[in-house]
Amino acid sequence: MSTRVPPPPPSPGPSPGTDRSIARKARLLSRHGAFAAVPKEALERLVAVCRTARVAPGETLMRQGEAGEAAFLILSGTVAVEVEGALGKSVVARLETGELVGELAVFAKTPRTATVRALTATEVLVIANDTIRAAARREPDIIMSVIAALGARIGQVNSALVTLTQASRALSEGRFSPEMLDTLNRQADELAHFAEVFRDMAAEIEEKRRLRHEMETAAAIQRAFLPEDVPRGDAADWIEVSARMVPARNVGGDFYDFFRIGDRTLAFAVGDVSGKGTPAALFMGVARTVLKTVTRELCGSPPTGGTGAGPILSRVNDALAEDNASSMFVTLALGLLDLESGALDFASAGHEEAVLLRVGDSAPELLPVSGPALGLFEGISVGSRALRLAPGDRIVLATDGVTEAFDQQRRVFGWDRFLAALPGGAATAETSVGTLFAEVAGFVDGAPPSDDVTALVLRYLGPPGR
Repeated sequence: MSTRVPPPPPSPGPSPGTDRSIARKARLLSRHGAFAAVPKEALERLVAVCRTARVAPGETLMRQGEAGEAAFLILSGTVAVEVEGALGKSVVARLETGELVGELAVFAKTPRTATVRALTATEVLVIANDTIRAAARREPDIIMSVIAALGARIGQVNSALVTLTQASRALSEGRFSPEMLDTLNRQADELAHFAEVFRDMAAEIEEKRRLRHEMETAAAIQRAFLPEDVPRGDAADWIEVSARMVPARNVGGDFYDFFRIGDRTLAFAVGDVSGKGTPAALFMGVARTVLKTVTRELCGSPPTGGTGAGPILSRVNDALAEDNASSMFVTLALGLLDLESGALDFASAGHEEAVLLRVGDSAPELLPVSGPALGLFEGISVGSRALRLAPGDRIVLATDGVTEAFDQQRRVFGWDRFLAALPGGAATAETSVGTLFAEVAGFVDGAPPSDDVTALVLRYLGPPGR
């Protein structure tokens, strides 16, 4: 219900009521600056000729933009003061028994600056502008009190603006303290409400700033765990490895890894955890740790004579599936490369973006999936495929954040663009990764990322003289 209380006609005489009721109304009115200096008897004569009105919850006392025709002294109940601006409507204050609202528009004959709506059953004293003018003619002190009150009000608003400006500057500089608003909090009017709103806003901004800092720290830690250079050793110069990960959020669920096992074996992997953000990043950390631990535990000799990539991923699956109440999973491609012979044992658990680029062969070879994604069910079996790399051959492992990247028109990057973006010939691992990411970035052209984007390229060089 939204019915505005109509202004009353000039009252011919005092409203019914006891002397005690008139004295109470006069006492409530005297608490406000515009009437504080008016003698008690004059206030009692004023309220005696004003009528009272009852307002149901939801009814409107006055509406923003309308001409001010009456002020309202709240005798009981609660009202909300709403202001509508360019960004929408906001409740700027809640006023209760004893509060006066709407007096400035009555005195200055300006449009209402706010809408006042009853929140509860409310009773108000309606002080019409005709009544105010008649009382002012009889009691000139009322005019002087109004002028003094308006001057004090302007000073109060200016002081509040200075306080809020200083608090805003402190907030932007990271040195805000709620005590900066104490002078406003102590005021018994709508400025105190502004201080409360500002304090809540500042607390929310500070919390978001803290969370952003924590996420940035988590992202830095996640990046620190990803390897940058090929582990040093006798055969370090026999390969090139380049990898890059760009998370869709601060932290992501994609990962890559490469590490030595003994003197002649290199393990390399790319994984893609279901979901995004913090939950995916946590599961990613677990999956990466389990993968490295299981690989080193089971692969004590070169892949041609030790445990293959498939059995390793099967063991990783059992470890991840145990007590996995969240039902998260990871697609994972793992290769075990004998650096001396070029023998490669490769397995893919639900991970499709795996490509073999043979030197001198322009047609890329897709390495098929050999098992399901890991972490959902115990006891699965992941197969392996035995390959042999020649010097110059490259293995490209990526995540579906590459093939499923979208541009501004929601077109997908797709497999054809992915394969076409892989440079042929004798391109280095670093050039291959850089070219792929440049093609994806040019296609996306600033569209928000839908998933983490990760790629790893291994180029086999072999021992000198091969």
